Amino acid sequence: MKTCFQFLVPTVLVVFIFVLDATARLIVYPVGDSITWGTTAAGGYRSPLYQKLTAAGYNVDMVGSKKDFADSVLIAAGEQHHDGHSGWRILQIDQQIEGWLQLFEAPDVILIHIGTNDFGNGASNRNAIQQLDNLMTKIALATPASHLIVTNLLERGGSANTNIQADFNPFVEAKIARQVALGRKVSFLDMRAAVPLSDMPDRLHPNRAGLTKMADAYYKAILKVIDPFEITSFHLEDVGEMKQASMTWSSKTDRSYVIQISPDASTWSDLPFSFPSGGRTTSRTISIPEGIRFFRIREGLPTADFLAETNVKWLVPSDGSLEMRWSALTLPEDAGFIDGEGLAAGFEIRAGPFDPLISTNVIDTMLSTNTSIYLRYHFEVPAGPQFKTLTLGMRYDDGYVAYLNGTEIVRRNAPSVVGWDAIATKSHPDLEAVEFENIDLSEFLGLLQLGENVLAIHGMNRTKGGSDLLIEPLLTSDFEQAP
Repeated sequence: MKTCFQFLVPTVLVVFIFVLDATARLIVYPVGDSITWGTTAAGGYRSPLYQKLTAAGYNVDMVGSKKDFADSVLIAAGEQHHDGHSGWRILQIDQQIEGWLQLFEAPDVILIHIGTNDFGNGASNRNAIQQLDNLMTKIALATPASHLIVTNLLERGGSANTNIQADFNPFVEAKIARQVALGRKVSFLDMRAAVPLSDMPDRLHPNRAGLTKMADAYYKAILKVIDPFEITSFHLEDVGEMKQASMTWSSKTDRSYVIQISPDASTWSDLPFSFPSGGRTTSRTISIPEGIRFFRIREGLPTADFLAETNVKWLVPSDGSLEMRWSALTLPEDAGFIDGEGLAAGFEIRAGPFDPLISTNVIDTMLSTNTSIYLRYHFEVPAGPQFKTLTLGMRYDDGYVAYLNGTEIVRRNAPSVVGWDAIATKSHPDLEAVEFENIDLSEFLGLLQLGENVLAIHGMNRTKGGSDLLIEPLLTSDFEQAP
């Protein structure tokens, strides 16, 4: 019987039962302009970065749509690929990125240094910072498992540098923070601080010394987000009618580890317990449930999905007679709520991005009648687990107020006074609405009670004749429980 240890995503180790492959790949995708391409030295920063990562024990796979301007090291390794395009601006990258990402396996890390050419020849593209934000959004939606490392722009000579410092660099971190708040894997790297102007003889492109400093900066940033496990021993055996797996993996002190299981490696669920670190290595034996052929290990605590077995109940109110009783744990018998399917309620007048997400269509009742809809999600909290966090993920268009057992916990694009016919204060772009915004609501953990609970959501559209609506919640909590 063969086994395989393969790294699927950072800090998650996947074990494929009955297959053998002992490699641990790190897929790196360099994206940018002539600075990524290299200009002053074949291989640019890509070659010294490749060498540093391989020396650290990573099996590096450089990907991209281009395969040029590589040095002997990259050519010998077959790792010439990248997407450094000389002279390109942010919008040019934006127009091509989705097609490029379809050419190769999802990267572990995407390195983005772009925008220098938006500030050339004395011009200043004041839209560049928003275009960078749009590019990050497009990439994060296309490949959500990848981690983006996004830099500010290097120092330049003359007015170009003044414009960069006025219209771009000061705002990069805030745009990245917005992406992180939406649950996306994006990190900021202060590349400007890493490479001085003295390493740019033409006051634009780093020389070999500057490119090496870029590689050093990227290397340190990558190590912060990529930390793969290593299995040091693995044994699988039959115990009665069950299979039992015993393994030892490299670990860190003061960490916990969770085993996830899957029948087909497409969807994963946590086993309802975690293992405390054993120090530099941790060893455990588990029974493999029937039908399970894949399992993996991740750092952290197991996560409970409170709404996994829940279907929405909904009502488009015609007046304010229910007041706030509709959001309470106990609902009046004559409230008139309708049983829906799944979690996502909404509609699309025409074919659009919400269609594949919506499980309960409310167009006939809501369109042109009311901008507001009441939604209720009943769920059970079991005894035993010690819940440590509370996170609400929300897909929404256009606004909402959420309540837990009758107490408001969060709102977005909602007016200060929320009546039965409340209107969203602004639109939420579809590109953002289809992505879960994850909100840490751990301060409201005390509102959970053993047994029945209810998450109530007042969804709002921008107008009665709005062309679409989407409300879909995800309520989760990390917990501790002994195996």
